[in-house]
Amino acid sequence: MTRPPLPRLLARAWIALLLLYIGYRAFTLSMTCDEAWTAKDLPYPGLFDYITPEFIAGLNVHLLNTWLINLCMSVFGEHDFAVRLPALAGGTAYLVGAYSLCARLLRSWRLPAGVVLLTANPYLLDFLSIGRGYALGLGCLMLGLPGLLAVRGKTENPPWHLVWFALAALANLSFLYLYLAAVALEAGRALPWFQGPRKRPWPGALGRAAGPILATLAGLALVYGQAMRIATRNNEHWWGSPDGFVNGGLASLVQVTLYHIPISPDAARLVVWAVLGLTAGLVPAVVAARPERQTDAPARRALYAALALFCLVWAGVTLEHQLFGTPYLIERGMFFIFPTLLLIPACAAECLAATPGRAALGHGALVVLCAAMLANWAVAANPDHTATWRDDACSRPFMERIRAETYPRNFTREPLRIAASHMAEHTISYYVRHMRLAFVEAVDGLDRLDAADYAIMPARQAASPAIAARFEAIAQCPANGLALLRRR
Repeated sequence: MTRPPLPRLLARAWIALLLLYIGYRAFTLSMTCDEAWTAKDLPYPGLFDYITPEFIAGLNVHLLNTWLINLCMSVFGEHDFAVRLPALAGGTAYLVGAYSLCARLLRSWRLPAGVVLLTANPYLLDFLSIGRGYALGLGCLMLGLPGLLAVRGKTENPPWHLVWFALAALANLSFLYLYLAAVALEAGRALPWFQGPRKRPWPGALGRAAGPILATLAGLALVYGQAMRIATRNNEHWWGSPDGFVNGGLASLVQVTLYHIPISPDAARLVVWAVLGLTAGLVPAVVAARPERQTDAPARRALYAALALFCLVWAGVTLEHQLFGTPYLIERGMFFIFPTLLLIPACAAECLAATPGRAALGHGALVVLCAAMLANWAVAANPDHTATWRDDACSRPFMERIRAETYPRNFTREPLRIAASHMAEHTISYYVRHMRLAFVEAVDGLDRLDAADYAIMPARQAASPAIAARFEAIAQCPANGLALLRRR
């Protein structure tokens, strides 16, 4: 057996490192408020009891992920890791799928570079470790992309890879945009002008595409139809930005991806347009190159398909905003387009690799993008907190401290009250149930501090004379500066 070349080994080692990273964080991170909200409201055991129009109407309910969380808790019990198993499975599928896809499309040092582009995002990696639907959506997306991008050149078979895109939309509704764009792309491929001389007549091609398209459309309509009507009636489509797909959506994703590095919205927009400009400059060079060799045919097919998919999503989201006034998705809501966008410069570099005078253009773009991604990951990688839910970083150790102090001596079950911010209420209530702290009578907001036995608040606020006179700080969280206070 021949040993894999060094670039392939490096790509595999990088994926192995990230798998350890997301696995460790899934085991050790404190629950976030959104995870806790999902877990504490599930009726486990009872796998389908929560699937009612009233429950699934909330757009914050990621259906496939929520059902799998309920399944895992029914099997393994209520544990943080059980809540995160579905997301960890999706994250594993995404990371391994990213390597597999790049191994089909890219060669030499472009392989590890492409893998880095798709995976070295600290904000994205946050969601591969916690129990939200984005990881499952990304995993399903990565399982469906090889078929959509036609990396093996087999376009005669029915496009059943659309099932993966439909499952991604069930895992998280934001992926519905990509599913609809994938449907449009497959339908377009069946039209006459896409059928070459060796292809079957276009009615046959359209017929092959009709089955997967109609089946997935019917399934999504059945699941989401009533839920979307209720969500619209309750005005739940408010989260987003009016500033556009690029200036509002992609720019906000850049801002949160930079994690701990503050950047203004204008600077984020400049970064996005620079990346889009770089990509737009590579595509004409690929079209003009037309090399004699055919070894880059998979990358060329993938490049054109990814470019078409990105443009369809951009046009569709913009059209929806113009017709219905819905805001553009922001931050994590833009994950669905992230792999597709970054595949374009990676595939373009592969297509230009053997073209004299143009290879440096593609390689230079890859070097710049990979260096920026790796530098940001090196700064942001951490074992103890996420960017979005940093205030929840010490929820578990704080509650363990309360249990250790109170449970051994509280034989009379004297009621306790905990005061914390509104956002922390779900997490604390989850741990009260999970740790069986039946003597915790209530979790109140900080406005009920007078009746609280313990409090969680910023250390600066806790140091004020009025609070320090009544409470003493017994623990502090290094990740977010919150302090655990106990009544004197």
